Amino acid sequence: MRLFHIFKFRKTGLRRPSFGKDQKGSTAVEFAMVAPLFLGLLFSIFEAGYFYYQQAVVEDVVARAARDVRVGNAPPASYTDTTPGKCQTGKDCFYQTVCQPLKWFGNCADNLSVDVKTFSSFTALNDDLSSTSCPSDNTYDYNNLNYEPGDELAIVRIRSCFLIRTFNPALGMKLTRTQDNRRAIIAVSIVRNEPFGDGPPDTTP
Repeated sequence: MRLFHIFKFRKTGLRRPSFGKDQKGSTAVEFAMVAPLFLGLLFSIFEAGYFYYQQAVVEDVVARAARDVRVGNAPPASYTDTTPGKCQTGKDCFYQTVCQPLKWFGNCADNLSVDVKTFSSFTALNDDLSSTSCPSDNTYDYNNLNYEPGDELAIVRIRSCFLIRTFNPALGMKLTRTQDNRRAIIAVSIVRNEPFGDGPPDTTP
Protein backbone atom coordinates (compact mmCIF):
# COMPACT_ATOMS: atom_id res chain seq x y z
CA MET A 1 0.00 0.00 0.00
CA ARG A 2 2.83 2.39 0.77
CA LEU A 3 4.50 1.68 -2.58
CA PHE A 4 1.20 2.46 -4.32
CA HIS A 5 1.06 5.88 -2.67
CA ILE A 6 4.64 6.65 -3.66
CA PHE A 7 3.94 5.63 -7.28
CA LYS A 8 0.78 7.74 -7.35
CA PHE A 9 2.63 10.75 -5.95
CA ARG A 10 5.40 10.45 -8.51
CA LYS A 11 2.91 10.05 -11.35
CA THR A 12 0.95 13.08 -10.19
CA GLY A 13 4.12 15.17 -9.92
CA LEU A 14 4.91 14.53 -13.58
CA ARG A 15 1.48 15.64 -14.76
CA ARG A 16 1.55 18.85 -16.90
CA PRO A 17 -0.80 21.74 -16.18
CA SER A 18 -3.85 22.05 -18.40
CA PHE A 19 -3.74 24.25 -21.54
CA GLY A 20 -6.08 26.84 -20.07
CA LYS A 21 -3.87 27.38 -17.02
CA ASP A 22 -0.54 27.44 -18.87
CA GLN A 23 0.52 31.10 -19.25
CA LYS A 24 3.95 30.50 -20.74
CA GLY A 25 4.35 32.47 -24.01
CA SER A 26 1.21 34.55 -23.43
CA THR A 27 3.21 37.79 -23.78
CA ALA A 28 4.50 36.80 -27.21
CA VAL A 29 1.01 35.84 -28.35
CA GLU A 30 -0.47 39.12 -27.13
CA PHE A 31 2.31 41.08 -28.83
CA ALA A 32 1.72 39.23 -32.10
CA MET A 33 -1.95 40.20 -31.91
CA VAL A 34 -1.40 43.87 -31.03
CA ALA A 35 1.80 44.64 -32.97
CA PRO A 36 0.25 44.84 -36.48
CA LEU A 37 -2.37 47.32 -35.29
CA PHE A 38 0.17 49.38 -33.37
CA LEU A 39 2.69 49.48 -36.22
CA GLY A 40 -0.05 50.28 -38.74
CA LEU A 41 -1.20 53.20 -36.61
CA LEU A 42 2.37 54.39 -36.12
CA PHE A 43 3.20 54.34 -39.84
CA SER A 44 -0.11 56.06 -40.62
CA ILE A 45 0.81 58.89 -38.27
CA PHE A 46 4.21 59.28 -39.95
CA GLU A 47 2.65 59.19 -43.42
CA ALA A 48 -0.02 61.72 -42.45
CA GLY A 49 2.66 64.10 -41.20
CA TYR A 50 4.66 63.66 -44.40
CA PHE A 51 1.54 64.21 -46.49
CA TYR A 52 0.70 67.51 -44.79
CA TYR A 53 4.33 68.55 -45.19
CA GLN A 54 4.13 67.91 -48.93
CA GLN A 55 0.89 69.84 -49.17
CA ALA A 56 2.37 72.81 -47.30
CA VAL A 57 5.46 72.84 -49.53
CA VAL A 58 3.40 72.75 -52.75
CA GLU A 59 1.18 75.62 -51.57
CA ASP A 60 4.20 77.66 -50.47
CA VAL A 61 6.00 77.13 -53.78
CA VAL A 62 2.95 78.23 -55.77
CA ALA A 63 2.52 81.28 -53.53
CA ARG A 64 6.15 82.28 -54.11
CA ALA A 65 5.78 81.77 -57.86
CA ALA A 66 2.63 83.90 -57.81
CA ARG A 67 4.53 86.67 -56.06
CA ASP A 68 7.16 86.62 -58.83
CA VAL A 69 4.36 87.02 -61.36
CA ARG A 70 2.75 89.84 -59.38
CA VAL A 71 5.91 91.94 -59.09
CA GLY A 72 7.12 91.26 -62.65
CA ASN A 73 9.98 88.89 -61.80
CA ALA A 74 8.57 85.96 -63.75
CA PRO A 75 10.17 85.39 -67.16
CA PRO A 76 8.02 86.86 -69.95
CA ALA A 77 6.12 84.54 -72.24
CA SER A 78 8.19 85.76 -75.19
CA TYR A 79 11.51 84.83 -73.57
CA THR A 80 13.71 82.40 -75.52
CA ASP A 81 17.25 81.13 -75.03
CA THR A 82 19.10 78.63 -77.17
CA THR A 83 22.05 78.24 -74.80
CA PRO A 84 22.63 74.51 -74.09
CA GLY A 85 21.77 73.50 -70.54
CA LYS A 86 19.42 76.43 -69.95
CA CYS A 87 15.64 76.68 -70.16
CA GLN A 88 14.59 77.41 -73.71
CA THR A 89 11.44 79.47 -73.10
CA GLY A 90 9.88 81.59 -70.39
CA LYS A 91 7.39 78.81 -69.76
CA ASP A 92 10.19 76.29 -69.22
CA CYS A 93 12.04 78.65 -66.86
CA PHE A 94 8.94 79.26 -64.75
CA TYR A 95 8.18 75.52 -64.65
CA GLN A 96 11.71 74.77 -63.46
CA THR A 97 11.40 77.44 -60.76
CA VAL A 98 8.32 75.69 -59.37
CA CYS A 99 9.85 72.24 -59.87
CA GLN A 100 13.11 72.92 -58.04
CA PRO A 101 11.77 72.66 -54.43
CA LEU A 102 9.43 69.78 -55.34
CA LYS A 103 11.80 67.44 -57.13
CA TRP A 104 12.65 65.73 -53.82
CA PHE A 105 9.07 64.41 -53.74
CA GLY A 106 9.24 62.90 -57.20
CA ASN A 107 9.99 63.44 -60.86
CA CYS A 108 8.38 66.72 -61.97
CA ALA A 109 7.75 65.49 -65.51
CA ASP A 110 5.51 62.71 -64.16
CA ASN A 111 3.97 64.53 -61.19
CA LEU A 112 3.86 68.31 -61.72
CA SER A 113 1.80 70.63 -63.88
CA VAL A 114 1.82 74.44 -63.80
CA ASP A 115 -0.74 76.61 -65.57
CA VAL A 116 -0.57 80.41 -65.67
CA LYS A 117 -3.47 82.24 -67.28
CA THR A 118 -4.44 85.91 -67.57
CA PHE A 119 -8.03 87.16 -67.36
CA SER A 120 -9.48 90.45 -68.53
CA SER A 121 -11.70 90.78 -65.44
CA PHE A 122 -12.67 89.00 -62.26
CA THR A 123 -15.99 88.16 -63.91
CA ALA A 124 -14.15 86.27 -66.64
CA LEU A 125 -12.11 84.53 -63.96
CA ASN A 126 -15.26 83.53 -62.10
CA ASP A 127 -16.83 82.19 -65.30
CA ASP A 128 -13.89 79.92 -66.02
CA LEU A 129 -14.96 76.51 -64.73
CA SER A 130 -12.12 74.51 -66.25
CA SER A 131 -10.48 71.92 -64.03
CA THR A 132 -6.81 71.77 -63.18
CA SER A 133 -4.90 69.56 -65.59
CA CYS A 134 -2.72 66.92 -63.93
CA PRO A 135 -0.01 64.74 -65.53
CA SER A 136 -2.19 61.67 -65.01
CA ASP A 137 -5.00 62.96 -67.24
CA ASN A 138 -5.42 61.22 -70.56
CA THR A 139 -5.60 64.58 -72.33
CA TYR A 140 -2.63 66.08 -70.48
CA ASP A 141 -0.02 67.74 -72.67
CA TYR A 142 2.68 70.01 -71.31
CA ASN A 143 2.66 72.04 -74.51
CA ASN A 144 -1.04 72.84 -74.02
CA LEU A 145 -0.54 74.38 -70.59
CA ASN A 146 -1.02 78.14 -70.45
CA TYR A 147 1.78 80.51 -69.59
CA GLU A 148 0.50 84.07 -69.54
CA PRO A 149 2.20 86.06 -66.75
CA GLY A 150 0.51 89.20 -68.07
CA ASP A 151 1.41 92.84 -68.03
CA GLU A 152 1.02 95.28 -65.18
CA LEU A 153 -2.38 95.33 -63.45
CA ALA A 154 -3.33 92.06 -65.16
CA ILE A 155 -5.39 89.46 -63.29
CA VAL A 156 -3.44 86.22 -63.27
CA ARG A 157 -4.30 82.77 -61.95
CA ILE A 158 -1.52 80.31 -61.15
CA ARG A 159 -2.62 76.70 -60.74
CA SER A 160 -0.43 73.73 -59.96
CA CYS A 161 -1.12 70.02 -59.61
CA PHE A 162 1.36 67.71 -57.89
CA LEU A 163 0.75 63.96 -57.68
CA ILE A 164 1.80 61.85 -54.70
CA ARG A 165 1.42 58.22 -53.66
CA THR A 166 0.01 57.16 -50.30
CA PHE A 167 0.14 53.69 -48.73
CA ASN A 168 -2.78 54.33 -46.40
CA PRO A 169 -5.98 54.28 -48.51
CA ALA A 170 -7.79 56.47 -45.97
CA LEU A 171 -5.20 59.26 -46.24
CA GLY A 172 -6.29 62.16 -48.40
CA MET A 173 -9.73 60.72 -49.12
CA LYS A 174 -11.02 64.17 -50.11
CA LEU A 175 -8.26 64.61 -52.69
CA THR A 176 -8.67 63.68 -56.33
CA ARG A 177 -7.52 60.12 -57.01
CA THR A 178 -5.95 59.26 -60.36
CA GLN A 179 -6.34 56.04 -62.30
CA ASP A 180 -2.96 54.81 -61.07
CA ASN A 181 -4.01 55.40 -57.44
CA ARG A 182 -2.14 58.65 -56.88
CA ARG A 183 -3.45 61.67 -55.00
CA ALA A 184 -3.52 65.16 -56.51
CA ILE A 185 -2.43 68.15 -54.41
CA ILE A 186 -3.79 71.25 -56.14
CA ALA A 187 -2.65 74.74 -55.21
CA VAL A 188 -4.11 77.93 -56.68
CA SER A 189 -3.06 81.55 -56.35
CA ILE A 190 -4.83 84.54 -57.91
CA VAL A 191 -3.00 87.84 -58.10
CA ARG A 192 -3.32 91.24 -59.70
CA ASN A 193 -0.02 92.42 -61.07
CA GLU A 194 1.53 95.54 -59.68
CA PRO A 195 2.41 98.50 -61.92
CA PHE A 196 5.92 97.15 -62.40
CA GLY A 197 6.23 98.56 -65.90
CA ASP A 198 7.43 101.96 -64.63
CA GLY A 199 9.92 100.40 -62.26
CA PRO A 200 10.57 101.46 -58.65
CA PRO A 201 10.35 105.15 -57.79
CA ASP A 202 13.55 107.16 -58.02
CA THR A 203 14.72 108.07 -54.52
CA THR A 204 17.96 109.76 -55.59
CA PRO A 205 18.21 113.22 -53.94
